[in-house]
Amino acid sequence: MNHLNQFYDEVIRRLEHANSIAVFGPGEAKGELDKRITSKALRQRLIGIVAADKMTNPQLIAKIRSHFQTQPSPTA
Repeated sequence: MNHLNQFYDEVIRRLEHANSIAVFGPGEAKGELDKRITSKALRQRLIGIVAADKMTNPQLIAKIRSHFQTQPSPTA
């Protein structure tokens, strides 16, 4: 369990400067990561948590593009 906590802490540390955060994946890890994101700044940048099986890079890119194409424009 300690290794998993260290892993989540490292992931969150690397997200500090991200403009947007999308979490994709199978199982419970994405929910656990969401629970651990306690920083208000990071939480505001979280654009989605989506259940997904293992994806190739092209599949991941398509999923992210699809998300942004269905979001309302900030100027709308």
